Amino acid sequence: MDRIVNALRWLLPLLASHGNRYHITGGFAAHLYGARRPVNDVDVDLPREIIDKLASVVAKYIVFGPGRYRDSTWDIDLMTLKYHGQEIDCTAVEDGRIMNKMTGQWDDLVMRLDDVEVRLYAGMNVRVQNRRDLVGYKSKIAYDEQKHLEDIAAIIESC
Repeated sequence: MDRIVNALRWLLPLLASHGNRYHITGGFAAHLYGARRPVNDVDVDLPREIIDKLASVVAKYIVFGPGRYRDSTWDIDLMTLKYHGQEIDCTAVEDGRIMNKMTGQWDDLVMRLDDVEVRLYAGMNVRVQNRRDLVGYKSKIAYDEQKHLEDIAAIIESC
């Protein structure tokens, strides 16, 4: 977790300088709610305009984007950073879609930056996607991935 701590100590002041309009989501958010599986990356949702402003500041760490990313699960505007070995995915809150594995349809991503929980991590206050929305999106992609089912169970158990 040292890489995550170092990355957050670098990233959170940058986000604060742009109004703290973000939340952490994904596996690291689930970890902050009690999930125990290893964390691979840090997923951050924020307005596209902030991604655009940050791009020049973080340019030497960019490994993708900013640009549109689409695979079998995601259709999002994304900028991926690699900060001293820690991957950070910055996703724009506008126009994101997720493949609902249960229905086979693309659903709009719900990313409400005004409805977050603040969790303490390594002495830092971290804005985290609320449990309802986090469970909601993980439920859509959990159909064929055990890790998401484990995350959902941990998030619900932490209520």
